[in-house]
Amino acid sequence: EEIVFLEINPRFGGGTAFTIAGAGVNTPLMLARAAFGEHVPAAIGRFQEGATLLRYWDEVIVPPGPGARGRRCV
Repeated sequence: EEIVFLEINPRFGGGTAFTIAGAGVNTPLMLARAAFGEHVPAAIGRFQEGATLLRYWDEVIVPPGPGARGRRCV
């Protein structure tokens, strides 16, 4: 009898938001288009250089209602 371990982890990593918002390359959209057989142009040279990602822990309360703005908890 053989024990086989298999892991399926269908998630995008924590840096995905940076690649989309910071560098301007939407990799999840590119993968979805490729999965549906659509043409996906190369992203080489189409990204924004020099962007910086800052990540920190903070709590923000967002009240209900349209146009609500977040308030930082201290």
